[in-house]
Amino acid sequence: MTRKLNMWTRAAGAGTAGIALAVAVSGSAHAAADPEYAGCTTTGASAIVRDIQLTASPSGKHDVHFEISDTAKDGRNARVRYLTQMGNGKTRYWNWHANTGGPGTIVVNTTAQDNDNGIFGVGIQVARANGDTILNSCTDWAYKSA
Repeated sequence: MTRKLNMWTRAAGAGTAGIALAVAVSGSAHAAADPEYAGCTTTGASAIVRDIQLTASPSGKHDVHFEISDTAKDGRNARVRYLTQMGNGKTRYWNWHANTGGPGTIVVNTTAQDNDNGIFGVGIQVARANGDTILNSCTDWAYKSA
């Protein structure tokens, strides 16, 4: 069996600062193009994710938009990563995206698709890091299947 997992970064640039409250939606049946939101704040970092499922299939492509804010002048960086709940209920932790430019917000637009396991839940993990060491973090889910 060939495993195909895709996550491409398309752009990074300046954005607006801020954090949004998570919108929780229960269940696993989500119509295409209905956005889901998650976000959280930890010491030195905050981020939001907007996820739009482009096709109704669990193995369909998702449009993922992050806003990552470094909120402390401490020489450390803010990071965010996409979390997905797979069909077996386990969590897939995607690659980190970092704001290494100091205090302020950057925007990352990307896509995600898991052909083997499907995406049955969408979340975000936000962290403050010193090099490869995670100092503190928070997690929020837009939705998870029951």
